[in-house]
Amino acid sequence: MVLRSTIDTQFFTHLVERVRIGKTGEAYILNEKGILQNSTPIGRNLMDQDADHVVGPARHEGTDTFLKKNQKGEEFLYATTWLQDKKWLLVVRREESDAFRDVRPPLT
Repeated sequence: MVLRSTIDTQFFTHLVERVRIGKTGEAYILNEKGILQNSTPIGRNLMDQDADHVVGPARHEGTDTFLKKNQKGEEFLYATTWLQDKKWLLVVRREESDAFRDVRPPLT
């Protein structure tokens, strides 16, 4: 017998779809194995493995922010926090250039 535990994905997906973080921002939840628990408007699908490998062996307290390149070499700013006894990781990510657009004007 296999027992699988998830969050209310319809509620979270509905909430996330209404939130836009700049042009490239998205939010999603991963389980402790790096499996997506919701789909996102940018194209991540429920139950996909996180291609960015945000979940690591260590759990952090509070919010962790960091820059990381994805498989395509694009750099993203991440903010993560563990939820509900560290079973779920809330991830918010945004392209680095979009996130810092206001403080780093384009060179002319």
